[in-house]
Amino acid sequence: MLPPTDEEAKVLEARNRADRQKQVLVESVFVRELDRQCKFAKLAAQGIDLALQSKSDILTGPAAAMQDRQSELPQLDTRLWFEVQNLLVALANISKILWPPDKTAERGAALRLTLAVPDTSPLSRRIMRNHFEHFSERLERWAAAADTRNIIDTNTCPAGAISGFASADYLRNYDPFSAVLSFQGDQLDLKAAMAAVRDLHEKIRTTLNQ
Repeated sequence: MLPPTDEEAKVLEARNRADRQKQVLVESVFVRELDRQCKFAKLAAQGIDLALQSKSDILTGPAAAMQDRQSELPQLDTRLWFEVQNLLVALANISKILWPPDKTAERGAALRLTLAVPDTSPLSRRIMRNHFEHFSERLERWAAAADTRNIIDTNTCPAGAISGFASADYLRNYDPFSAVLSFQGDQLDLKAAMAAVRDLHEKIRTTLNQ
């Protein structure tokens, strides 16, 4: 095979340079989207903390104040689960960028290398988000399998705290003491997930400032 002529070599080099520039551009776009999703995750986590703190203030405050503010509790529960769902969406979006489908797996691996994200990161798991996104399917499965039709959902206490129920009876459950979100036995440690988000966000800010 004959070596390329000078003109052909220049064309090849130009193409390679264009490919590298495109790769840099594409990676920067994904990094900026990760930056946005990390911000969304942080806002949702703050919303969870605020809802929990507001509930605690009512439940542990003076009896008279508790009676006056009792009607606020259902709205705070709604706010809590709204923020949990928002957090799971942001975590899943981060995960899908860093661990994309097979056809773009190489791009994801390169980005994880750039941002030093380990494959063992809790951000890689999307099972909890899948439970929430496909909740109607989970309900159908529960309805088909449940013998007693017991169900505990959008519960805020340690999983298993209510005796006499199987793990399959516990759907969306959040333990405010351990910050563990669970669904029929599957668990996501939100404290560990948010630590990973903060670490990733710091690396992203460093990358964007270079």
